[in-house]
Amino acid sequence: MELKKLANIITAYGIDVLLIFFGLFTLLPFNFRGAMVIVFLLFSIIAGYGGENKFVLKPFIINSLLFLSYLLSLLYTSNLKSGLGLLTTDLSLIVIPLSFFLISRNRKISYKLLLNSQFFPISFFCSCVFLACFIIFKATFFFKFETNKVLINPFLKELDTNLFWFSDHPIYLSLAISISLVISLFLINNNNNKFKFLIYSGAIIQLIAIIIMSRKGVIIALIIAFLITLLYKYKLSLKTMFYSLFFFGIIAGIIFAFSLDTIKRFEEVFDNKSYGEVQEFSSTSIRYNIYKCDFALIKENLLFGYGIGDVKETLRGCYKNKSEVLYNGNYNSHNQYLGILLISGVSGLFIFMYSIVLNFKLFHRRKDYMASSVLVLFLLVMLFENILDRQNGVILFSLFINYFAFMNHSLPTPEKKIFDE
Repeated sequence: MELKKLANIITAYGIDVLLIFFGLFTLLPFNFRGAMVIVFLLFSIIAGYGGENKFVLKPFIINSLLFLSYLLSLLYTSNLKSGLGLLTTDLSLIVIPLSFFLISRNRKISYKLLLNSQFFPISFFCSCVFLACFIIFKATFFFKFETNKVLINPFLKELDTNLFWFSDHPIYLSLAISISLVISLFLINNNNNKFKFLIYSGAIIQLIAIIIMSRKGVIIALIIAFLITLLYKYKLSLKTMFYSLFFFGIIAGIIFAFSLDTIKRFEEVFDNKSYGEVQEFSSTSIRYNIYKCDFALIKENLLFGYGIGDVKETLRGCYKNKSEVLYNGNYNSHNQYLGILLISGVSGLFIFMYSIVLNFKLFHRRKDYMASSVLVLFLLVMLFENILDRQNGVILFSLFINYFAFMNHSLPTPEKKIFDE
């Protein structure tokens, strides 16, 4: 009885603290982020202890399918040490769904989460505004007055190694801010004029930061997700969409004018030289030749892939025959879908897409446009990056998808039964 009373006290206040920390995810020290996932699991075990609701197993299984396919690939991988290391990185793909599954048994906590459904998105947006401010502040140290340009390459290296206590690869900084920008579209729509000004201001600050970081794939994904959201949620006319893009273009143009390296990164896409031999200082050329290796290897082992432990060395073998630049760079597949094909083949990709379709189905039935838009953004970024190969990308993806799935599945409406159909 005493144990249950202690559990009630912990869960009464613990969920608020956890939501605050997850909302501040981008501002937490790198090592603390993984620890938060473990704390979340421990909290969910306590919350689920003696809960009144029945366990609903299917949502947990569906959102853990990719991890399970990776786990099965250990059966035919030769490098178990490497495979187990990558599985450790991807643990959030099963730990976070499991945590929400356990929490769903606690009626009080579930109700509290539903009652404060906007708390996590709002706190995440605010933390990303602060993150963007720090990024812009760092950029000023790499601005050269004699040329009126920001030195992008040294600046990006600084973000990865010396951005105060939350240094991270620019891809994942850009991804977090992109998610926040998508969320801002819905926050603007749901708040009064007094808060709209603050949200608009925060969104502009984040937009400046993401363009300065000049991650082509993330910027393209954000634009497409933005347009899809305008059509899907707001059903805006082409004229309104044109004005929105025009506004975005003006801001981008102003920032590009102060960043020569950023302009060059986009010019590479239209340069024929990028699609021949590997050009050491051309990210487009490097990516193009990585994809050539990806497709060549996928053809050789299409059904089940190479196993999670062997993909890295298999790619390096192809890179060694193609270019010293690729071999020394030790690159991954630079496309999440191709990465899944390399690890677990068509079967693994089918399993992953099956889980995505079911989540889309749930979000669509509930008319949760924010969840749908964030999921679209993730899927688009996956065309350019392996966001599930690093801890921060895995946590962001699993946290948002499972949070939205939990919120929609817990609502007392017919849509909550969608996973049982």
